[in-house]
Amino acid sequence: MRFEQAYSTIQDLARQLINNTLTLQRMKLVTTATQYELGVLERYARLAQIASPLQEEQGASEDSYIDRIMQRQMDDELKKAYLAAFILTHFGRDTLDGFLKAQRQEKTP
Repeated sequence: MRFEQAYSTIQDLARQLINNTLTLQRMKLVTTATQYELGVLERYARLAQIASPLQEEQGASEDSYIDRIMQRQMDDELKKAYLAAFILTHFGRDTLDGFLKAQRQEKTP
């Protein structure tokens, strides 16, 4: 086996391990987010879109994506998962974490 092939194989393995770890972390966040009301999660996704400094560059594409999620004929749990994944992908982990922390604080008397 040539060095380039070995290096490529190691890179592929590292990429897969990183992907597995990130997927697990994201799954935990998405699963936690699905415990909250659909309307609350939708509102937060729209607020994040409005607050985004890139909103003008992106146009209405994200807003229409949120609309498409909400209009789909599917279980509300899946809609919530799609919205949580949308927030993660477009606005980062800290944004979704902020939502989850705020929701936990609201539940705490």
